[in-house]
Amino acid sequence: MTAVRIGETVTVTVTGFEPRNILVQLDGPGPGPGPAGRIPHSEMFDAAGTATIGQTFEAETISLDPIMLSARACANPAVRAFLLSLRRGQIISGTVTSVRNFGVFLALDGEPAESETGFIQVPELTWSHISSTTEVVEPGRRVTGKILDIDTRRAQVSVSLKALQPDPFLPYATRVGETLTAPVTKVVPFGSFIRLAPQVHAMLRGTDPYPIGTELTVTIAEVDLRRRRIRVELPVDDHPEA
Repeated sequence: MTAVRIGETVTVTVTGFEPRNILVQLDGPGPGPGPAGRIPHSEMFDAAGTATIGQTFEAETISLDPIMLSARACANPAVRAFLLSLRRGQIISGTVTSVRNFGVFLALDGEPAESETGFIQVPELTWSHISSTTEVVEPGRRVTGKILDIDTRRAQVSVSLKALQPDPFLPYATRVGETLTAPVTKVVPFGSFIRLAPQVHAMLRGTDPYPIGTELTVTIAEVDLRRRRIRVELPVDDHPEA
């Protein structure tokens, strides 16, 4: 059997069809045929999974047991070459081409014309709480971010702008026990949210309601960076007497 690796490009020949897959034979290194594989219809060049017996083309190996491949990952050689030139963690710039409620599309520097391979998910735009993506970017704006992932099958590069911005929670990790004064911004059944900074809110647990805007003196009790939560408490003297 020919050794194949995930992510490797191989030449395949269509040999048959299944309800959900195209059956193919991988080229062997010698005169004999290589191993058999399958290409899901969704991984063909078009959504219909169009192919003909004997058709030969390039495909990317996406699974080994069984051997599954993607033809659409090789549909545009120029775009594929661009994607393979990138790496996770790389800093890259581009121009915003479209702003949607679910994310932002980018034309990345160096990509083939009209490829629009960059994409920013809403949580990766900023550390701030936003109600609309247009609060952060608009079409035509130049942006710079860090590459989170590269998907040759979708011809998409996941980019984060937030990754290049200072994490506003980090300074509070060393401030546990510190007392400060901050306003109430939201009241919920189990407590109140306190704004420590424009991008940082903390939870004050308790059933006593405080009007929004009330300035409270609180002590930082706990900072959970992984869950991105800060818990504050009223100083002992401020608790109602039993």
